[in-house]
Amino acid sequence: MSAANGKAVLQLLEDVTGHRVIREAETVLLKVEESAYRGNIPGGTPGAPSGYVLPLTQDPALIWPGWETFSTAGSGYTDVSINVTGVDGPGRVYMYTQGSFGDFRPLLTHGGYSFPGTIREAEPAHTHAQWVFSQKGVYKLTVHAVATNPKTGSSIRTAAHTYVFQVGDVPLGDAFCGLRSADAGTAAVVNAAVHQSTADAVAAAQADAAAQAAAAEAEEKEKRKQTLRTKQTEGEDEDNGVLDAIFGEDVNPAVVGGIVGGGVLIIAGIIGATLWCVRRLRTQAAPVDTTGSS
Repeated sequence: MSAANGKAVLQLLEDVTGHRVIREAETVLLKVEESAYRGNIPGGTPGAPSGYVLPLTQDPALIWPGWETFSTAGSGYTDVSINVTGVDGPGRVYMYTQGSFGDFRPLLTHGGYSFPGTIREAEPAHTHAQWVFSQKGVYKLTVHAVATNPKTGSSIRTAAHTYVFQVGDVPLGDAFCGLRSADAGTAAVVNAAVHQSTADAVAAAQADAAAQAAAAEAEEKEKRKQTLRTKQTEGEDEDNGVLDAIFGEDVNPAVVGGIVGGGVLIIAGIIGATLWCVRRLRTQAAPVDTTGSS
């Protein structure tokens, strides 16, 4: 079921010919293979002792019918009741789920296990169930849905549709004669609005994710800068610590004297070496006397 712009539509979503292909219910045959037949359904189980079973867990060889109301989320009309008002077929149609301990639980609001009845989803959901058709043959289920806005209490209703099941190896006959979709035009408009709403939500989520990533990157850069500043400050403190140790208020006079004395010795040494070099150069540069007497 989908809802948008104050309108609601009930259709059929299938993954057989593609991924999540939307079709009008009256254009699709729901085929229940002969292999679905079970002749030994345990006593006390809805549909016992025999019937065509479509299990709660998916069997790739069988159809897996369920319902979905996620496409109502953006409309506000999220409390959905799917009403199966009529069953035209050779037998009964059972539908239920299982509890945590294997017990059977009804999904219909009247507490029973067979149609007619109403399925309610108070919030957007995707749900599967176990189905049992008591006899082979062609079944037509007449269905419409009502969606309610929990904030305002207002409701919108879909047109009624017919879902056709061919159960077992039986001729289809003229099951589809006279069937047509009542609101295909409305469905096209609603589906386009839902698609756009979904695209907008995806774009908003991507933008938000990009903004969060940018903020996280900026925060990480700031942390690295702060770490570098901290290391530089610690280095300066270490240098100042050495000077403080030398020239601080509590320094030992002998240490200062030794440092100063050592400095004087170094300077004196430099001066002495310089004088020696000068004398040496003078000696080497003196002229040689070549006029001695004979």
